[in-house]
Amino acid sequence: MSHDRRAARASCSVNASTAHRLRLFAVAGCVAAVGATGCRESSSVDGWDLTSGVVYGRVVDAAQRPVVNAKVRASAHLDSADCQTGARPLNAGGVPETDSSGSFRAVVTSPLAPMPVCVAVRVVRAGVVGWDGATVVGGRWIRLVYASAATPLDSVRLDVELPPR
Repeated sequence: MSHDRRAARASCSVNASTAHRLRLFAVAGCVAAVGATGCRESSSVDGWDLTSGVVYGRVVDAAQRPVVNAKVRASAHLDSADCQTGARPLNAGGVPETDSSGSFRAVVTSPLAPMPVCVAVRVVRAGVVGWDGATVVGGRWIRLVYASAATPLDSVRLDVELPPR
């Protein structure tokens, strides 16, 4: 994408029509484990460059033991209140699982111009179907940037303690 298109997109105001199109593009965004490098290497969707950031952390139980194979959904939000609840995310996508130490790492992407976003993670234990009763941790801000070999991605750590079963 040319510099002029990026500048034009970054300076436009978001009206209802634009917001609707951004939500449609956001559904095409991805949240994938960094080990699945497709998300990092594919920096565009339908010709739109994607901005990205990294969310990582550890999931533990009430006794501070690692929770293995927990499902983690990372999301980006424009509003702090939405970030705290996980409501109205800018993106949707894959769901990485925690490893043997309870650690996870996900790339959050968006078709929006580089900008600060509030990130949240929603976590459920292995074997749980759906996201009802998920533990949500959010409220940390990162700056999404265009992914390239020359530009490191901003990152934030979000650790999660799951309540007792």
